[in-house]
Amino acid sequence: MNAVILTGFGGPEKLVYTQVPKPTPKPGEVLIKVGA
Repeated sequence: MNAVILTGFGGPEKLVYTQVPKPTPKPGEVLIKVGA
């Protein structure tokens, strides 16, 4: 899954676009797919 990660304090230069593993919901939680 793709994510934008904030790597520290600052402006847009601190944002990094990267791949992260898909989270697994725990009991009582849900995973929502967002589309645009």
